[in-house]
Amino acid sequence: MPVKKKKYARKSERKIPMVRFESEIFEDTFELPAVSSFDLKTQSALMKNDVDPLFEKLTAAKVDPEAIEAIYSLDRDEVGAFMKEWGAAGEIPAPKSGA
Repeated sequence: MPVKKKKYARKSERKIPMVRFESEIFEDTFELPAVSSFDLKTQSALMKNDVDPLFEKLTAAKVDPEAIEAIYSLDRDEVGAFMKEWGAAGEIPAPKSGA
């Protein structure tokens, strides 16, 4: 039986921009997917205080497991400050070809 093609398949692979930033809470630098790149499903879950899709995205983006554990360690008061730092971070410039 032939495999049915998805009706609304993306024409090209979705690229997830990464950001790099330092946090007032932790030592070292974080390299994470840009908050602005989260799909609507993840954004909706976060608004409902469901963080599981966020951590699924981090794992899929091959974020350093130690960074993921650090984020898991945040308490309620720290989450807002960390998310503000993350959201304000700038994208990591793409490497130049032929460099």
